[in-house]
Amino acid sequence: MVLADMTGNAVLAKTMRELATRTCLVIALYDKPAVPSCLSEDHAELVDAIAAGERAHATRLMLEHLRHVEQNLDLTDTATARLNLEEALA
Repeated sequence: MVLADMTGNAVLAKTMRELATRTCLVIALYDKPAVPSCLSEDHAELVDAIAAGERAHATRLMLEHLRHVEQNLDLTDTATARLNLEEALA
């Protein structure tokens, strides 16, 4: 969120906050518990690349990070199972 806020673009910052909230909800509902969905070193590397002005490298790191998060979701068909939002957020 800090990066979005630093742009000075209120629409971008609001969109990123909303996206982060939705992403956390999806991870809470579909996360594979044995694998961390978001590695802190991913964020540090991305910030370093942005700070260094390495646009292509930062883009590659962001795409890799998003793929990692997506791959660690269990998106199997849960049509027969009812999800309990209260339990997922506990």
